[in-house]
Amino acid sequence: MRVRLPGRLGLLARARVSSRSPGGLSGATSSLRRLVPAERVGGPRLFSSGAFSGRLVVHTDVAAALREGRAVVALESTIITHGMPYPENLRTALEVENVVRGEGAVPATIAIVDGKCRVGLSRDELELLATTGPAARKTSRRDIALVCSRPESVGATTVSGTMVVAAMAGIRVFVTGGIGGVHRGGESTMDVSADLSELGRTPVAVVCAGAKSILDIPRTLEYLETQGVTVATYGDSDEFPAFFTPHSGHKAMCNLPDVDSAASLVLANQQLRLESGIVIGVPIPDGAAADVNKINAATLQALREADEQGVTGRDATPFLLKRINEITGGGSLEANVALVKHNALVGSRIAVRHAELARQAGVVPSPASAPSPPLTASFGGAAGVGVGVGAGAGAGAGAGAADLDDGLGTERCANVDERRHSTDFEAAIPPYASSFAHNHMDALTMMGAHYREQGGGKLQQPQQVAAEAGAANVRHRHVRPVVIGGAVVDIAARQQQATGREGVGTVRHTVGGVGLNVAESLLRLGEPPLFISAVGDDVLSNVVTEHCGRVGIGTDGLVRIAGASAATYLLNVDRHGEMISATGAYEVFDGVTPAMVEPFVAAIERAPVVCVDANMPTDVLVRVLCVCQARGVPVWFEPTASFKADKLLDTPPVARGAITYASPNEEELTAMAAKAASVAARSGDPSFARAAKRLADHVPSLGLSADMASVARQAAQVLPFIANVVVTLDKRGVLLVSRAGDGEVRALAMPAPPVDCVVSTNGAGDSLVAGSLYGLVHGFPLVQSVAAGCWAAGVTLQSARSVSDELSQEGIERALKAF
Repeated sequence: MRVRLPGRLGLLARARVSSRSPGGLSGATSSLRRLVPAERVGGPRLFSSGAFSGRLVVHTDVAAALREGRAVVALESTIITHGMPYPENLRTALEVENVVRGEGAVPATIAIVDGKCRVGLSRDELELLATTGPAARKTSRRDIALVCSRPESVGATTVSGTMVVAAMAGIRVFVTGGIGGVHRGGESTMDVSADLSELGRTPVAVVCAGAKSILDIPRTLEYLETQGVTVATYGDSDEFPAFFTPHSGHKAMCNLPDVDSAASLVLANQQLRLESGIVIGVPIPDGAAADVNKINAATLQALREADEQGVTGRDATPFLLKRINEITGGGSLEANVALVKHNALVGSRIAVRHAELARQAGVVPSPASAPSPPLTASFGGAAGVGVGVGAGAGAGAGAGAADLDDGLGTERCANVDERRHSTDFEAAIPPYASSFAHNHMDALTMMGAHYREQGGGKLQQPQQVAAEAGAANVRHRHVRPVVIGGAVVDIAARQQQATGREGVGTVRHTVGGVGLNVAESLLRLGEPPLFISAVGDDVLSNVVTEHCGRVGIGTDGLVRIAGASAATYLLNVDRHGEMISATGAYEVFDGVTPAMVEPFVAAIERAPVVCVDANMPTDVLVRVLCVCQARGVPVWFEPTASFKADKLLDTPPVARGAITYASPNEEELTAMAAKAASVAARSGDPSFARAAKRLADHVPSLGLSADMASVARQAAQVLPFIANVVVTLDKRGVLLVSRAGDGEVRALAMPAPPVDCVVSTNGAGDSLVAGSLYGLVHGFPLVQSVAAGCWAAGVTLQSARSVSDELSQEGIERALKAF
């Protein structure tokens, strides 16, 4: 496996895993359990830099984003350990990370754990920081080496420490609450925060609410000027904010009125290779700002108490903030939480725009300061999922879950990490209004342009839908699609010779599942999604986790179900690759609850499209659908099997109304049609039956063959519930059936993609869904998107893997243009 790393770190790493390594698989899996003991699965680290002798460990999702030139936002950890009490600190940390994700950036909370600077933390590592609290060591530049030399210590990075590590990893934008500065009385005590000198020598933009109000702000600004630091305000005013309040009475050197100007400043600093940082002061929102007089009075009282008790140095700031919060009755804490979230919102938008401008300018994302020795990364090692570094790394490392892949005969995913994945929605999506006029199906097929049931069964008019879609275009730029579904270990048995009930052939193990296949296909097509699924705590679950991290999907969306086994799917195919039978064991998904989805709601709300498969429990899917319905996010439903296909049709209208697309095969469509008729009959509302009959009566006028007309009539039973049904028909191709605004049916039969040799049908339908989603996300009509999906299915039909290595953004773009 080849791993591309950013910039001057050397750009190339080779992952090596030895099945003969000491400890074997059991050692690695037990280490993984020690590392990630709780419910959520933290992502394995993708690489460590040889330039830092393994001391810098970057989370998979962060490394993938840096490698691809996507936006990453650094977050400090002192605010977790010293800024707020537990559990408010953990809740705020998770919410802030979700704000960053919701704006299309990747959060990278930084801390020192187990003697390593970690860029991007798992849920369990965040909880470790939150529960450790003030016992963690506040870590600025001077403390980093000391804390790393003591693996038993937990280091919470300050603004200074976070800037140092962020620069090592190549992160240009860092969001925090407020910076340190010159303490009051600093002219005599010389108590000046290390944050200020760090800003003078580390090229990272710090987005904050100004300097903390407990500080001497005029002297802080003077010190920053001496250090050569650009100090700017964001928004309408050039008044430098004072943390809890937007007003300090002192001006910054310049004002940045919008995201473009802020991102342009960060890029110019990068292009000029200036070694100094930038402070972007973001005023706390008016509704969240604390009362200035109350804060000032509380600050003065806290300062007096600190002086009386002899509290100085690194202990001063935590003491003062704690006392101010107590004196104000919690008012300062509420303001603190609000300003951090607001800073994350603004900082993420700046980071996303900076990434766009950097790509346009041809600026390769690179670490701010690092030599460029070659790297050798090895999955495994003492922690089971760590990374060893050095010329001979991997030779003696403990085996990781990747060993099991090889033992089971899994093909490695090659070269996926070397592809760049563009998420430049602004350039890719044409205006909805203009394209609406040129295609009769656009009202049903645009991203976000779907019909929803109104009171009395009234449908929105196409003009209304197009207008909503235009608004969705603005709202959804720079964010990822979301895929929620199964991650499964597929076991495929292919018979070469059969004698009676027994046969001789090959048995192959791969990691797949409908949801994971769709997510990986999207990744390979250049549209990396957020993938949400569940795994257990057995060996095969570790295989799934390792696979997600290795191919670049990431594991932050995986939920671990204690005591459960990984979902497995046994597929029997004949020598031609056609399915004979299949058996699935999916009990792990029954352990998922709606509460487990809550951390991802912000990302779901902002997604351009959400794809769900029927593996997840109904109550979980209902929660997701309600979120999507409230936000107008279109949903693609993949039924996965005939006995699951009808589960969403019997849900409350507010939930099922979010489903815009469904992709059943013929058996699944039969089950869905029967359930639709049953639900319509039980509802007591004759409009459902009338609508289904009217739609079915329109089928003969479509000019379809008798075979296809029969399928279309079944689809017509579902159309009152789901506006677009994409029926997969194996060798007969695909039948697209849609409900038009005039109450008529529109249908189009597409032939099966021509292939030289069908190696396996497993995963082909998932690639079709992913290709279709890619087209929709990039603003293509449904017909054209499904045609591109057929191309993707054809590519996977010729692969032994459930997701072909040949899927690519270049290929699907050609398919979209060729239609």
